[in-house]
Amino acid sequence: TLAHRNWVDYIYTEEGRFSVVATATVEDAPGGSDHQPIVAVLRITSTSAPSPSPSSAPSPSPSPSPSPPPSPSPSPSPSASPSPSTSPPPPSPSPLPPPPPPPSSQMCGVSSCTEAVLATPAVGPDSSASCGGRIQWVMDNMGKSEADACQQVGEEFPPLCGPCAPEGIPPSLPPSPAGTGGAVVALEVVTYNLYWWNVGQNNRWGALYATIEGQAFDLIGFQECEDVSTVISNVPRMSGRFDSFAPTGIPGPGDNPAPVAWDGQRFDRLGAGWLQVGSDQYGQRVTVWVRLLDRTTGATVFFANTHGPLGDCSTALGDNWMRAVADNIAPDDFLVYTGDFNCGAGSAAINVLDGAAGGPLKLVANGGIDMIFTNGADAASWRSVNGYPSDHPLVAATFEASASASPSPSPPPSPSPSSSPSCLCIFDVDRTLTARQGYAPQCPGTQQQDGVPDSAYEGGTLVLSQLALNLGATFCGACHVGVISAGTASGAGSAERGVLFQRLTAPPLPGVAGASEGNVPWKSFPNDGASASPLVVAAPEGRKQEAVPGMLSWYFARGVAIADAEVYFFDDKEENVRGFAGTGYNAREISCASRDGGGSRGGCGATTDEVGAGPFSGVEVCGEAPPPGGLCSFVGSC
Repeated sequence: TLAHRNWVDYIYTEEGRFSVVATATVEDAPGGSDHQPIVAVLRITSTSAPSPSPSSAPSPSPSPSPSPPPSPSPSPSPSASPSPSTSPPPPSPSPLPPPPPPPSSQMCGVSSCTEAVLATPAVGPDSSASCGGRIQWVMDNMGKSEADACQQVGEEFPPLCGPCAPEGIPPSLPPSPAGTGGAVVALEVVTYNLYWWNVGQNNRWGALYATIEGQAFDLIGFQECEDVSTVISNVPRMSGRFDSFAPTGIPGPGDNPAPVAWDGQRFDRLGAGWLQVGSDQYGQRVTVWVRLLDRTTGATVFFANTHGPLGDCSTALGDNWMRAVADNIAPDDFLVYTGDFNCGAGSAAINVLDGAAGGPLKLVANGGIDMIFTNGADAASWRSVNGYPSDHPLVAATFEASASASPSPSPPPSPSPSSSPSCLCIFDVDRTLTARQGYAPQCPGTQQQDGVPDSAYEGGTLVLSQLALNLGATFCGACHVGVISAGTASGAGSAERGVLFQRLTAPPLPGVAGASEGNVPWKSFPNDGASASPLVVAAPEGRKQEAVPGMLSWYFARGVAIADAEVYFFDDKEENVRGFAGTGYNAREISCASRDGGGSRGGCGATTDEVGAGPFSGVEVCGEAPPPGGLCSFVGSC
């Protein structure tokens, strides 16, 4: 059983012997290794080793030899003119284990799931991490049926593995059309590749900071910037004033960084995220984005920044650049997209974006491979200045406010907590809102839903848990609700999703801010940006807490303000509950008295006694803090 993973470093435990208490990745460990230490804290749950199943035991394979460590820096690139960006060499990860035998072309039961699709690399640059390999891993390690695994992987990597999703891929939010989505905001915007490794090698930091200080800007997108906070603190016009977003956990040297920064005295951050758009010999390449609220005008700005891969200017890369926007932008956002794209105008990738080639965006500043796009707005002016000590120019654009941008708008109405519940109860699906298929006769208070398939684990007919049928009898009956599931609830458009939504929103339950089923999409993890939802599927085990901020944003946008301390999560797996420790949210493990899968998951699902009649505080797992209602009456060993 996989306990913890960071890119190509894994910790496995013998199935049935341990439960995971906590995991960590040490991001700032000293020393010269190009890998990060990973840690798993385990609890022994069984003193005898289970007998491995011969049919499921993997065949031993020789361990590949590790790659040599990287050299300190790449050779300097020519300085005559801006050339495709180079980054420090990547870490040299140990290769992933060989993939399972090539799956049959009949896998997933759809004709579009061909051998070529199954062999497509889906996770990073390693060719062994294919769509087919990922599907097989999900089946082997998450206990999912082939159909559910195919659907999950298809939704995880839509452009690559989507043809293998039996239910198809839910449509993404379309990008703002040509012509500004919202009011054009008066802005100065900069894109700048800092040539970080070379500047550091030659100790030219003072010259770099002076180049940035010499330009006026409200937003700046960096490339090859491994420590944006250090830059901000050393540039006087930014120090103490600018905020930034630099996501962590992106595999690659220094995360192949593309951080963004903005004037924090003018803008409030509404959301942020990143998307892998490609990869090259230096690791993963991403687009980073933030949504900002301009306090002076009330307008919203979607600010995206990228550092494109070397040697790839394909249409597929352009599609991924566009997807980073389309999946997260709101209809009224003013888009500014900066970057060292490592592709020039007229390339297939840039043509996907560029309105001059039929794309939806407008190229307003062209510094060769350093560019600035908008969703239709013209720049009043733009400039490309000497970027020394970088090997790239500093490219900037100036925007003037459109007539529709009101200088002093009325502030948006604040949510009124008194008009609706200010608490949120979030439920896992499989073995929390449901019971094991076929278990209705031995699970008191549950109910089989004849004619409604449930594809989780072994598959069968849906059985609703006692809690799902009596939610109004708990304190959650007065709270709004959400779902975070590792499974897919039988996929897009399934009867199971319809039944679950009906149970969670049945009057007089507050449900989901009064929205109807057709207006609340089920969203695959991650749950952020404008496409966030209170109904989240395909969330990795142990990371479900990461989907909560998007839910709170979704409710806030509908006039419901919910404090972190008023969030309550229920799940049948200990690792998912413990993941909420330290977040400020509350979480409780349920289905404690009835277990399945060797004790690793619930059997009959949640009960009203386990949820209780009143709120609770903290993180509670089975056997440590019995919930209201008296768990000990069901478990004699208490």
